[in-house]
Amino acid sequence: SAFKIVGTIAQITSPVASSKWFAEDTTRVIQWTSVGTITNVKIEFFNGTGWTTIKADDSGHTAGANSYTWNVWDSGTGIPIGTKTDAAQIRISDKNNTNETTLDSAPFKVHPKLIVHDPEVTDQWEVGTTQNVRWEMTQGNTVNAVDIYLAPDGTNYQGTAIATNQATT
Repeated sequence: SAFKIVGTIAQITSPVASSKWFAEDTTRVIQWTSVGTITNVKIEFFNGTGWTTIKADDSGHTAGANSYTWNVWDSGTGIPIGTKTDAAQIRISDKNNTNETTLDSAPFKVHPKLIVHDPEVTDQWEVGTTQNVRWEMTQGNTVNAVDIYLAPDGTNYQGTAIATNQATT
């Protein structure tokens, strides 16, 4: 009876579960570790609802640490402008043995990118006054409203939003 010995994708080291990517990011590095030699890989992206091929056949990989730099504008395979999910994944497969050697990453986040204009880090607001918070979305297009949280020490946000469902401005 015939059999074959194949390598394995042991671990996807980037992205990891705590990763946050942004819709329309221009470059992302995908990293993994192989046991045995897997020279040609297929790399896919899951947007929370379906898989898209990033690279159908990327060659030159070896046993051990490997990486692929995903220029997200290559061949229209980038993270689409409307992507917003907490369930994104990367899948890496041995191009020549996809049934035997495939590994999906842990789910990670892809969100639009927001920049806060007001308040600025040096602003001081008086207790009891009303202030405006201004922000803009610089990447993506799926934010209709945001919740605003207060971090009195500049780092640790309080658990309750001080304003919810605020329309983007």
